[in-house]
Amino acid sequence: MPKRGDLAQPVWIDGSDVPLFGPQGATGLAQSVATNDTSDTLYDGTKTLTTVAAAIAASQAIREAWIQADPANTVDILIGSSSSQSTRLKPGQPVVIPINDLAKIFAKAVTGTASLNYLGRA
Repeated sequence: MPKRGDLAQPVWIDGSDVPLFGPQGATGLAQSVATNDTSDTLYDGTKTLTTVAAAIAASQAIREAWIQADPANTVDILIGSSSSQSTRLKPGQPVVIPINDLAKIFAKAVTGTASLNYLGRA
C-alpha cells in the first residue's frame, strides 16, 4: 500500500474498503470532477485469463480504463502491454490506466485461470 507522501494517493469509493490507485490517483480524480471531465459512453466487460497474455477486449477507442482483478479469483493477475505484463493485481485490486484503446491492455493469470473486470470511458 502506498504511504502518505507517495505520488499516487488512494481514491476511496463511498461504501468500499478497497482503495483505487492509478497514475492519476486522487489528484486526477479531483481534476476530472473540477473540470466536469465526464464521459458519454462506458464500455463494461469481463475477461477470462490464462497464463498466456491476451488483449482484455477488442479495439475500442477510450480515454481511460478501470481494471479490477475479479474479487473471486484465487490467483493474482498481471497486466501491461503486448510485450510485458509486470503489474500484479491481487483479487479485488483495481487500477486506473489513462489509455486510448482497450485492446492495448494485455493481461494474464499468474497460474491457472482468473478473471478481470473492466470499464472503459470514451
